Amino acid sequence: MLIESRTDATEARLQIPQSLLRELRAEIEADSATATAAASADSLRRTQTIIAGVFLSLSLAFAGVFVARTRTRASKQIAVGVLVVFAVAGALTFKALANARPPEPRIVDAGSLPRATTLGEELNGVVRMEIVPDGRVIKLIVPAAKATTGRE
Repeated sequence: MLIESRTDATEARLQIPQSLLRELRAEIEADSATATAAASADSLRRTQTIIAGVFLSLSLAFAGVFVARTRTRASKQIAVGVLVVFAVAGALTFKALANARPPEPRIVDAGSLPRATTLGEELNGVVRMEIVPDGRVIKLIVPAAKATTGRE
C-alpha cells in the first residue's frame, strides 16, 4: 500500500486496481468455501470428542470394577498403582497445558501514514474508494496539510 500526500487532493481517496480487486474477491470466495468445509470438520471433531469422552469414562469404570473384583492383594496393588500413575500423568499434562504462556502481541507498523500527516492532526473522516483500471499497488491519497502564512 502506498500513501501519498497531495496538495491538489481535496478529500482522501483509496485507489484499488481492478486486477487486484478481482484477486481479492476470488480469495474471499475461496475463504468462504473453506469456512464451509471447516464447519463440517468442526462438527466431526465434536462428535469425535464426545465418543472419546464416553470411552474414557467407560475405561475408568471398568478399571474400577476390575480393582474391586480382583481376589489377590498383589493384583489389587498393581492395578491401583497403574491407576495412580495414569492419574498423576493426566494431572501433570493438565498443569503443563494450563500454564502455557499467551501468544505474543503483534506489533503493527503504521508504514508511511505518519509521514503523510502532520503531528497532532486527527486521522478521521471520509475516504472515497475508486477502482482504477491499471496498476498493482493500492494507493491512499490524502490531502496535504495547508501551510499557514502567519497573517491573520
